[in-house]
Amino acid sequence: MNALGYATVWGESTASIAVAGSTGAVVSATEKAWDITRSRACVCDAGFDGINCVKRMCPYGNDALFVTNTGTYFNNIHTITLTGAATLVAQTFALKFTTKLNETFTTTPVTVGTSTTDLATSVTNALLALPNKVIDGVTVTAVLSAVTSCVLTVAFTGNANQGQMNLLELDVAACGAGCNPIVTGLDLSTGTIAHTTTADFNSYECGRRGKCDYDTGLCACFTGFTGDNCNTITALI
Repeated sequence: MNALGYATVWGESTASIAVAGSTGAVVSATEKAWDITRSRACVCDAGFDGINCVKRMCPYGNDALFVTNTGTYFNNIHTITLTGAATLVAQTFALKFTTKLNETFTTTPVTVGTSTTDLATSVTNALLALPNKVIDGVTVTAVLSAVTSCVLTVAFTGNANQGQMNLLELDVAACGAGCNPIVTGLDLSTGTIAHTTTADFNSYECGRRGKCDYDTGLCACFTGFTGDNCNTITALI
C-alpha cells in the first residue's frame, strides 16, 4: 500500500480554508475539493492484481483462432540505439524485461565488442536465458558504427511475446561489487529503446479461450484448447 498523506482521498478535507490576506474570508465549497484528483491505491506484487491485490494473474497468450486478413504475421520488434560519449568497446550493460504478470527480470551482462555477430549472439543468449522462458524466441541483429555507436534490432519470435508487450529497458549505470548483474556501464550521450514494429498477434488473459481462476492463477481452458494460456488447439469443435 502506498500511504499518502491526509486529505488525499475525496472528502477527507472538509474544513474551511482562510484566504490569505482576507480576514474571516473562506474558500467556496467547490474550492475545498482540491483533493478530488488525489487517490490511494495498492501497488500489487508481481503476479497479483485487483483493487486489494488478492487476485492471482493468469498467463496471457494469442487467441489460437486469430488470423490476419493478409495471412502475414509480424513480430514485435524493439530497436535499441546506443551512442557513446566515449568508446563503447569492452564495456558492459544489461537489459530489463517486465512480463505481462509484472515480473521484472534483468539479463546477465552483455559486452560490446567489435564484432556485430558476437554482439548479436550475446544479446540473444542473454534474453533467452531469462528465467521461466519469459522470452522464448528472439532474433537479434547489430550494427556498429566506429566504436561509439551501436544499433540493436530485437525481433521477438516466440509464443510468449506474441501480442502487446512491455518495452525492454536499458541498464547502463555502472554497478560493481555487490550488484547483480555487475556491469561497467556505458558512458552514453544517447540511449533509447523504441517499439518499431507491433505484432499482428494479440495478447489476452488465458488466450481468450479459457477462464482464469483468480485463486490459483491457472487457466481453465475451454473444450478444444489446452496449454498454460489456452492457445494450443487440440480439436476443432
